[in-house]
Formats: sequence, C-alpha cells, structure tokens
Amino acid sequence: MFDLTTQWWEIILRTAVVYAVVLLLLRVAGKRELGQMSPVDLVVILVIANAVQNAMTGGDNSLIGGVIAASTLVAMNIAFSRVAHRVPFVAHLFESEATQLMRNGKLITRNIERENVDMEELTMSAREHGIDDLDAVEAAYLERDGRLVRLGDGLGIGKAAYEEARAIALAECDAEGSIALARFRDLLGTGRKPAQLLLERFDADGLTRRVGDERVLRRRAKTG
Repeated sequence: MFDLTTQWWEIILRTAVVYAVVLLLLRVAGKRELGQMSPVDLVVILVIANAVQNAMTGGDNSLIGGVIAASTLVAMNIAFSRVAHRVPFVAHLFESEATQLMRNGKLITRNIERENVDMEELTMSAREHGIDDLDAVEAAYLERDGRLVRLGDGLGIGKAAYEEARAIALAECDAEGSIALARFRDLLGTGRKPAQLLLERFDADGLTRRVGDERVLRRRAKTG
C-alpha cells in the first residue's frame, strides 16, 4: 500500500504535464458555463478524469502515489493562479476573456457559434437574471464562469466586467473624491446608459451615494 512502483519525481512530472494539457484542452473547448452543465459535458469530464488517472501515476496504485499526485495537482493550481495574477500573458493562455454575445438587442452570431452557445441557453440565462425579452438587452457577455450581473432595463454584463467597472469607479473616487457620470462613461469607453446603470447599481450595492450630479464613496458620504 505504501510502496511506490513508480519514482516519486516521475509521478510529479506526469501529473504536471497532464494538468497543463487538460487545462489547455478545456481552454480550447470554450466556455460552456452559460447555462448549467449538460449531461454531455458531465460525461466528458468524468471520462477525462478516468483516462488520465494512469497517465499521472504510471500505473502506481499505492497510497503514497495517490497523495503525491493529488498534492501536485493542488500545487500546480495554486502556482498557476498566483502567476496568472502577476503575468497577464499567462492568465490569457489559461483563462478565457469575456465574450460579447449581444449588442443593442442583436445577437453576435460569430461569437455565439465560437462559444457553442444556443438560443435556449442564452434565453434561460437571461430569464434567470430577470431579463424576459432578448430584444431589450443592450449588452450581454459570457464570462469564463458564465455569470451575468443584472443592471436593469434589460442590461446584463459579465461578473468580471462588472468588477472591473467597480474597480475603476473606486480608483477614481479615491483619487478625485468623487466621480461624475460623464467621467465614468469616458473611463469605461461605453455609452451613457450602461455607465448610468452601473452607477445606480453601485448605489444599490452600498458602494457609492449620489451627491448632486456626482457619486462619492458611501463611507465618505457618511463622514463628509
């Protein structure tokens, strides 16, 4: 049970290679997380797990071999996560960017086909976020985790895009003390309506508070 039939360093090397290859394969496969995982997706994940098991341990069935392989997987995951935060190029290799699926109520067919998203998935995801009419959607993005943030008036954006806009507003408020709609719009490089809905969402989330024609951080509004 404890005797290794494969060298420990070989198990680490095999596991690291398998981890990187499977990660790249899933990256190439695209983002399927818009709706819930389909039965086909689940089968693929289970088959991959079974297929790479022996490849990682080289046929070693010992307890120690399993612990080494598992430890290597966790270490690889932590390492890639930390490196990706510091090196954008690495993050781009292993983490997909947001893909815009709709603009001004129109489907972006090329992106939808590339991400293998069908209308049923898109409609279901929109409905889960309170958007009943796709024609009213100004913009919709598919993130790697598939989540949307509902802003209102039929506008939903990806979670990562929302967090980025939030960070921009925070940075501007920290630097200038407040942020106006026109300035926020220019910083985002978007239209007036999405910028306004984002600021209103920040107000609702308790991040900012409207003071005249500008927004200030709520903690400053309380002490100001």
